[in-house]
Amino acid sequence: EKAAQIQENKIIQGENLPPQTEQEFEKLVASSPDSSLVWIQFMAFHLQSCQYDQARAVAKRAVDRINFREENERLNVYLAWLNLENAFGSPETLDKVLKDAVQRNDEYK
Repeated sequence: EKAAQIQENKIIQGENLPPQTEQEFEKLVASSPDSSLVWIQFMAFHLQSCQYDQARAVAKRAVDRINFREENERLNVYLAWLNLENAFGSPETLDKVLKDAVQRNDEYK
Protein backbone atom coordinates (compact mmCIF):
# COMPACT_ATOMS: atom_id res chain seq x y z
CA GLU A 1 0.00 0.00 0.00
CA LYS A 2 2.88 2.33 0.74
CA ALA A 3 4.30 1.79 -2.77
CA ALA A 4 0.92 2.65 -4.29
CA GLN A 5 0.78 5.81 -2.22
CA ILE A 6 4.27 6.81 -3.41
CA GLN A 7 3.24 6.28 -7.04
CA GLU A 8 0.07 8.30 -6.52
CA ASN A 9 2.12 11.13 -5.02
CA LYS A 10 4.51 11.07 -7.98
CA ILE A 11 1.60 11.27 -10.42
CA ILE A 12 0.04 14.10 -8.45
CA GLN A 13 3.36 15.96 -8.50
CA GLY A 14 3.64 15.50 -12.25
CA GLU A 15 6.28 12.80 -12.28
CA ASN A 16 4.74 10.46 -14.81
CA LEU A 17 6.04 6.94 -14.77
CA PRO A 18 6.64 5.13 -18.05
CA PRO A 19 4.21 2.31 -18.82
CA GLN A 20 5.10 -0.94 -17.08
CA THR A 21 2.48 -3.35 -18.46
CA GLU A 22 1.02 -4.26 -21.81
CA GLN A 23 -2.34 -2.81 -20.76
CA GLU A 24 -0.72 0.54 -19.94
CA PHE A 25 0.95 0.58 -23.36
CA GLU A 26 -2.37 -0.25 -25.03
CA LYS A 27 -3.96 2.75 -23.31
CA LEU A 28 -1.04 4.94 -24.37
CA VAL A 29 -1.18 3.95 -28.05
CA ALA A 30 -4.95 4.40 -27.99
CA SER A 31 -4.48 7.96 -26.75
CA SER A 32 -1.58 8.75 -29.14
CA PRO A 33 -1.99 6.51 -32.20
CA ASP A 34 0.16 8.70 -34.47
CA SER A 35 3.19 8.85 -32.16
CA SER A 36 6.06 6.68 -33.37
CA LEU A 37 7.80 7.17 -30.03
CA VAL A 38 4.97 5.43 -28.18
CA TRP A 39 4.84 2.55 -30.66
CA ILE A 40 8.61 2.05 -30.57
CA GLN A 41 8.58 2.05 -26.77
CA PHE A 42 5.86 -0.60 -26.93
CA MET A 43 8.06 -2.67 -29.27
CA ALA A 44 11.01 -2.25 -26.90
CA PHE A 45 8.84 -3.42 -24.00
CA HIS A 46 8.29 -6.74 -25.82
CA LEU A 47 11.93 -6.99 -26.88
CA GLN A 48 13.09 -6.72 -23.26
CA SER A 49 11.39 -10.03 -22.56
CA CYS A 50 12.46 -11.63 -25.89
CA GLN A 51 8.93 -11.55 -27.30
CA TYR A 52 10.02 -10.94 -30.88
CA ASP A 53 6.77 -11.98 -32.56
CA GLN A 54 4.78 -9.65 -30.33
CA ALA A 55 7.18 -6.80 -31.11
CA ARG A 56 6.67 -7.51 -34.81
CA ALA A 57 2.89 -7.48 -34.31
CA VAL A 58 3.15 -4.08 -32.59
CA ALA A 59 5.21 -2.74 -35.50
CA LYS A 60 2.65 -4.04 -38.00
CA ARG A 61 -0.20 -2.46 -36.04
CA ALA A 62 1.73 0.81 -35.85
CA VAL A 63 2.32 1.16 -39.59
CA ASP A 64 -1.31 0.25 -40.25
CA ARG A 65 -2.66 2.61 -37.60
CA ILE A 66 -0.49 5.73 -38.03
CA ASN A 67 -2.22 8.24 -40.28
CA PHE A 68 -0.91 8.18 -43.86
CA ARG A 69 -0.18 11.92 -43.62
CA GLU A 70 2.28 11.27 -40.78
CA GLU A 71 4.89 9.78 -43.08
CA ASN A 72 7.87 10.58 -40.87
CA GLU A 73 6.20 8.83 -37.93
CA ARG A 74 5.58 5.73 -40.06
CA LEU A 75 9.17 5.84 -41.32
CA ASN A 76 10.44 5.91 -37.71
CA VAL A 77 8.46 2.75 -36.95
CA TYR A 78 9.70 1.09 -40.14
CA LEU A 79 13.28 1.92 -39.18
CA ALA A 80 12.78 0.33 -35.75
CA TRP A 81 11.14 -2.68 -37.38
CA LEU A 82 14.01 -3.05 -39.85
CA ASN A 83 16.48 -2.91 -36.95
CA LEU A 84 14.45 -5.60 -35.17
CA GLU A 85 14.53 -7.86 -38.22
CA ASN A 86 18.23 -7.20 -38.78
CA ALA A 87 19.08 -8.16 -35.20
CA PHE A 88 16.61 -10.98 -34.52
CA GLY A 89 15.02 -11.98 -37.81
CA SER A 90 16.07 -13.77 -40.94
CA PRO A 91 17.24 -12.24 -44.24
CA GLU A 92 13.83 -13.15 -45.65
CA THR A 93 11.89 -11.23 -42.99
CA LEU A 94 14.24 -8.26 -43.33
CA ASP A 95 13.69 -8.22 -47.10
CA LYS A 96 9.92 -8.51 -46.67
CA VAL A 97 9.76 -5.53 -44.28
CA LEU A 98 12.05 -3.47 -46.52
CA LYS A 99 9.90 -4.13 -49.59
CA ASP A 100 6.77 -3.24 -47.61
CA ALA A 101 8.37 0.00 -46.40
CA VAL A 102 9.40 1.02 -49.93
CA GLN A 103 5.96 0.18 -51.31
CA ARG A 104 4.01 2.09 -48.63
CA ASN A 105 6.24 5.18 -48.40
CA ASP A 106 8.03 7.67 -50.60
CA GLU A 107 10.96 5.61 -51.87
CA TYR A 108 13.24 8.64 -51.89
CA LYS A 109 12.93 9.25 -48.16
